[in-house]
Amino acid sequence: MENMMNTSSSERKKTKRGAWITTIAYLILFPFLLMLALASVMVFDRPNTSIAFGLGLIFMYFLMPLSIPCALYLMWSRYVQGDYKQSRRYYWMPVYVIGVVLISFALMDAIESFF
Repeated sequence: MENMMNTSSSERKKTKRGAWITTIAYLILFPFLLMLALASVMVFDRPNTSIAFGLGLIFMYFLMPLSIPCALYLMWSRYVQGDYKQSRRYYWMPVYVIGVVLISFALMDAIESFF
């Protein structure tokens, strides 16, 4: 029984340390991603940008900073509930979102270069 308590306490400490590290990192990253998203409306400065394409780009740019508060909420709420494994999964949610957005930008550039 005592070994199980030590394992749970160790897992709790490890999860809390990781949650604090990712929280600080994401809070530092958030203003830069928000500025990038706000500047994304300048996509319409290019005369041949269609409205649907421009709005899609703006939406994708705003996904990056919006994923941070969602991840922080989910990470800390799961930590408080004692679901440490699930809490650690949410550490990486903004990284996945940023990766998917950047890959989709690369695919859009490749598709656009064909036309």
